[in-house]
Amino acid sequence: MLGESVYRLALYPHAGDWQQGKVYRESFLFNYPLRLVQTGKLQGELGAEAGIMKITPEELIFSALKVPESEEADAFVLRLFNPTTTVLEGKVVFLKKITSVERITLEEMTEETLAIENFNSFGVRVKGKEIVGYKVRY
Repeated sequence: MLGESVYRLALYPHAGDWQQGKVYRESFLFNYPLRLVQTGKLQGELGAEAGIMKITPEELIFSALKVPESEEADAFVLRLFNPTTTVLEGKVVFLKKITSVERITLEEMTEETLAIENFNSFGVRVKGKEIVGYKVRY
């Protein structure tokens, strides 16, 4: 490449292998630092702290949240990635009620319909090095 380039380098000493040392998580935090935004007082129903969703275990990586290619109303696509070599089983919990969840391919074709737990969550099982997608309706 011609011209000037700028690079950032980080060293992260850790015990064990990259999984035991949670290197993937630290590299994500390095590349996407937390940004704080101050606003004035707002009206709303949420408390001082709230998140739209929680993904467990923390080894499962949030990849995307987007409108489906079909532009279906009241739906979104959630993608997760398992960077490890082992199968991870976990859960996705939303702040609000959801009505249905389908596991989908990267082309957004339905593979299977999943059961909803407590009106706002569903279980996930992701193979090692796999990217998975879910169409969630609310």
